[in-house]
Amino acid sequence: MVISGKAKATYQLGAHIDFYVLLDNTPSMGVGATAADIAMMEKNTKDTCAFACHEVHNVNNYYNLAKSLGVSMRIDIVRKATQELTKTAKATMLFANQYRMGVYTFGAKAEDVKLTAAATLSGDMDTVRSYAEAVGLMTIPKQGYNNDQQTSFDNALTEINKLIDAPGSGDTTNDRQKILFFVSDGVGDSYKPSKCTKKTTGGRCQEPIDTSYCKLVKDRHIKIAVLYTTYLPLPKNSWYNSWIKPFQSEVSAKMQECASPGLFFEVSPTEGITEAMQALFLKVINQPRLTQ
Repeated sequence: MVISGKAKATYQLGAHIDFYVLLDNTPSMGVGATAADIAMMEKNTKDTCAFACHEVHNVNNYYNLAKSLGVSMRIDIVRKATQELTKTAKATMLFANQYRMGVYTFGAKAEDVKLTAAATLSGDMDTVRSYAEAVGLMTIPKQGYNNDQQTSFDNALTEINKLIDAPGSGDTTNDRQKILFFVSDGVGDSYKPSKCTKKTTGGRCQEPIDTSYCKLVKDRHIKIAVLYTTYLPLPKNSWYNSWIKPFQSEVSAKMQECASPGLFFEVSPTEGITEAMQALFLKVINQPRLTQ
């Protein structure tokens, strides 16, 4: 059987691109960024907790403790890397306003979890970098608030999909390509009693990302670039051992499935999140575009 066909790809210099940077800032991103940071938190907390919970009504919260100990949290590394990314975007522009960037989080506080703009879409990368400084760990009113169900990838991806308007060819400023730049540790934790991909406890769903929500974005011809910040094991945490460890080996593969072909990086903070974000950005802007 003879099968034939052809495709045409265009290498497009100077494409107009809008980048929507979605940063997971939910409580799990308050865990120590490196094994050394985790060990430092466990050593200095009575319950050997590696999470820097940002409780607003407790001045002795573990978030403040982490700051006083000089512990870097995942969210700290991601914020700095995002700010550096704006410098890369500015340096690689061939003309003014070629790239625009907006920075979004899952929400400022657990009582009102919703897509939140740290920096709205702008071609002024210096302004975006300045506003991105405000990206911080989502606050909680108390430990265990809402059964710790603050990480809904389903909701975040649905909301940002609504925010991104129709993508174009990138040929003109009014016909821009759209890229969702997604940074997360890949573990969801939300109230999802009936459609969770893993076992639930009281309706609480802890699972790898449900990639059907990524597909809804990609089906609109919006590319998703995924930077997976490796979810480091927490063997001293009993909840981790019972609920996360059983599926941890699947998290990376699911995050890669969420990404558009060729636009996935996995990196731990010790390997350089800043460099990984920059490399992923350069890969996006240098990809050929399939035209036929």
